[in-house]
Amino acid sequence: MEKWVTSVDKSEKENSVTDSYGVEYSKDGLRLLSARHLTQSDYRVKDGVKVICEAAFMGVIILKHISLPDSVEVIGRGAFYHSEELEKIDMNHGLKLIESWAFSGCKKLDNVVLVSTLEKIEFPAFSRDNVMHLTCKTDRYVYYKRALYTPDRKTLCECFTRGTRFVIPEGTERMERYSLFSCKRLKKIYLPHSLKHIAGHCVLDFHSKVDEVYTAPNMKRRAEQLLIDMTHDWGKKEYKIYVAKDKNKPFEADKNNFRKFAFRKDFLGFRI
Repeated sequence: MEKWVTSVDKSEKENSVTDSYGVEYSKDGLRLLSARHLTQSDYRVKDGVKVICEAAFMGVIILKHISLPDSVEVIGRGAFYHSEELEKIDMNHGLKLIESWAFSGCKKLDNVVLVSTLEKIEFPAFSRDNVMHLTCKTDRYVYYKRALYTPDRKTLCECFTRGTRFVIPEGTERMERYSLFSCKRLKKIYLPHSLKHIAGHCVLDFHSKVDEVYTAPNMKRRAEQLLIDMTHDWGKKEYKIYVAKDKNKPFEADKNNFRKFAFRKDFLGFRI
């Protein structure tokens, strides 16, 4: 995959060309720089554009529908960040990279197709307020029970559940950074026996509602840290970790299979 820079420098901005709809492009026409002054709700990006630059459509509330030509290879960091009226994006065949936060805060975006040419997503890409349905055509990811995984389903990349509980399937070995950031209503997390690693900042939300984690014995300490990272509710709330006694029993088969550990936290995040 060719390396494209998605940031915009001052000289490029000064030499930009603006179309009749208020959208700025680089002089060579390969990069869409900014659409802050977009004048219509339905917009098609010009043919030949390779990169939608970072924050290009950030906060553009007039935009409802956008079409990308097949030439587009990269959607930059935060490109559509908080484009709150965006309802539909026609993903192009040829897209290779979606950078982080690209569609974060797009509250009305309800269906995204991950095209077959897509090689990489930097997570979180679709997080926070989206009520989304994904159609996954690329072989680089698998969409299973409202979550994106690597093809072998050993790594949880990003979850989109709107419920209060999420059971990470057995066989998952790793949770990536920000993998639960989109789950605003989540209260209970079930960690599988197969889990070996939880990356830092899985949630990165100090107002998370999660207060219960069900886990295998080997992940108890990391499950505790997962809860500590989630909230600023210092000393006021009891957090509960349920550790399985028998690793051979499914988590939800027998509630007596758990040993309960409860703790509170002070402003430094320690148990008290």
